[in-house]
Amino acid sequence: MEEVCQLCGVSFAIGRLRSFHEPLKDSWDHLGSIFVEKIRNRPPSNKCGPDTGCSFPERVDYARVVLLEHVAGPGCILTTAYNGNRITAQEMKGCRYVQCLAKKDKGWQAEADDQDFELESGYFLTGLVGGHWYQLLWQATPARHGVSEIQMSNLPPETIGGLPAYPRALLPAIPFHPTCFEIFKKISRERLGKVDIEGFWFLREIEDFFDECPRDQATRNGNGHPWYHQPGHEYLAANPIEIPGLATLLHIGANGLGGADGVRPATSDHRPRGVIDLHSENQRLSEAAARDPFHELSNEVAGFVLDNLGSKDIANLRLVSTKFGQLPDILFQRLVLEDMPWLWETREFFHTPMCWFGVYWKAKFELGHLKGLVNRKRIWKMVEESVRRIEKYRDEGKIDEEKEKEKHLWDD
Repeated sequence: MEEVCQLCGVSFAIGRLRSFHEPLKDSWDHLGSIFVEKIRNRPPSNKCGPDTGCSFPERVDYARVVLLEHVAGPGCILTTAYNGNRITAQEMKGCRYVQCLAKKDKGWQAEADDQDFELESGYFLTGLVGGHWYQLLWQATPARHGVSEIQMSNLPPETIGGLPAYPRALLPAIPFHPTCFEIFKKISRERLGKVDIEGFWFLREIEDFFDECPRDQATRNGNGHPWYHQPGHEYLAANPIEIPGLATLLHIGANGLGGADGVRPATSDHRPRGVIDLHSENQRLSEAAARDPFHELSNEVAGFVLDNLGSKDIANLRLVSTKFGQLPDILFQRLVLEDMPWLWETREFFHTPMCWFGVYWKAKFELGHLKGLVNRKRIWKMVEESVRRIEKYRDEGKIDEEKEKEKHLWDD
């Protein structure tokens, strides 16, 4: 069975077809090689006809065999690689990288680049592997702690008759994208006070990954051999850490630019601004205020009410009361923190004067085209649930039980 990221559920064997205007290096199949559609004079394996805009230039391999490369058109329907017209190579940076969490051998010794959680636990991070499809041993670079070949699995180690199926040194490591692990580190520190890689390791022992992992439907749809590259789901392969354009757009929002110039009073109609009869509008607002019990509240009490409501409740409140038509900018600082914990870049702004509404508006309504950010939100939700389960199993004593079981099987 093909291994996928233990944290986000997406394959490492991701392919990409370059568009007509991109260089050859921006195209690769699920094995990491140049994407070849067919050998010349043999029929193609897919239905990409002239109406898709795809083209098939000739390429000659090292054995002088003439091959036809598949260059994606806007309407390409191939499902063994993502269409380069829909997602850039820069957005997909690192999508094929694999890193693993491995169990320390008895002769394990610390190295200069070890992180605290590696020194304090029985597990360590391996070097990086380039994504390949369905192989037993993976070559890691660099060979951290002398480990250059890795056996990995999303499932717990097998036992035969209650005894380990293989020696301790060959315990399968847990695979994940390095970018997804960075998100795990952030959430684990915030929720558990540390990077709990021990809990992460034993979560695999307790749960059936493919049955119980809280994956979204788009991820489940992609599971296949090889990965099913469904058009429209390109964001699943987007880098969730390095997101092109995110910093610029957040800066625009923080400066109150780009269409987010403040919160306007909620009205019951959608008439264009500047075309409203001001006398009639003022009379309407005065009559609404007379019927609105919230207008009896002082600004201080109204602020206290807002401080105890979430964004959905505040939106509903603004629909029924003009008292809350204009909201203080500082309110959106809290809403960004509560509603968008995955937007950690904004924490750099917390002690600087800025337009928090502009940031909230940008993130809520104008960043949906950033595939990396869409993927980050998806991964954050999945990892948050995994960390919640680690916390739950620790409280129930299940992780300690699995720890003792593993010690009995493989450490004796």
